[in-house]
Parts: sequence; C-alpha cells; structure tokens
Amino acid sequence: MGSAPGVDLVASGRRLSDDGSGAEFAALHLVGECYDGRRPGGMPKPEAVHTARSLADLSELYHRPLAELLQLNHRNGWQAATCLPDGTEVRIPDRGLAPLLAARLAAAIRRPNA
Repeated sequence: MGSAPGVDLVASGRRLSDDGSGAEFAALHLVGECYDGRRPGGMPKPEAVHTARSLADLSELYHRPLAELLQLNHRNGWQAATCLPDGTEVRIPDRGLAPLLAARLAAAIRRPNA
C-alpha cells in the first residue's frame, strides 16, 4: 500500500491522534451528488440527499448537531441557511471515520527494517 506523493503518513497519524474530530479528518459530503456509482441492492439513498443545500439541511440528513457542522465548516463563512451550489464539499462529523483512517494510515506506514 502506498500513499499519495508528499503525504507524511506519520505526521498525519499524529494529527489524527491529537484531534480525530478535526476538519482534516471529517467525512465529505458533495452537494448535489446523486450516488450513481452505488452498487445495486445496497442501502437506498435518502431522498433528502438531492434537496440538502444548506448546513441546516445536512444536519438533519446526517442526524448530526448543526453546531458541529458550523464548527467544521467555519472557514467557509457559511451560515446555517446558506444555499450551497452543486459540487460544494461540506465536512460532516463522523465519529466512526477516525478508527478507519487510523487503520488505513497504520497499514500504509512501512517500517524501514521490515
């Protein structure tokens, strides 16, 4: 398993350990994404995914507190009701993502003597 060029996996792992709930390690939602690549027979996509255009909408869609979405996305200057255009990347808090990222980083780090 390799890593993206220029990515310091050890430093990324340390940042993840220090603050796994930070914006760098949040899940991403792409406004307007229609999930065409989903495999047949998987979980049905929520109907609201097509109409979610604000942090308030996404808070309801993902069942996460609005305050968390506002905090993760504060650098963009969005308010709760800001209408977001298609293609906008929105950071979504996901407590289950940090352990998956930690496992991925650990698997990608190669020991020099191994």
